[in-house]
Amino acid sequence: MAPENGWNEYQKLILYRLDEQGEKLDSIEARLQKVQIAVTVLKLKMAAIGTISGSIAGAIMVALLRHYWP
Repeated sequence: MAPENGWNEYQKLILYRLDEQGEKLDSIEARLQKVQIAVTVLKLKMAAIGTISGSIAGAIMVALLRHYWP
């Protein structure tokens, strides 16, 4: 039988801490994925706003040119 030098308790502590860190990492990864999705949604919204703004500006320019161009 191996001498009792506290290794068993230390081993349990280390395994517990590793498991705890793994759970924290999983939580951080899940939150990171949510942030990445939110950033993608914002990029899409900004692209849509840019497209609409550009279309409106273009329509105004065409209207002005047709009205004032000889």
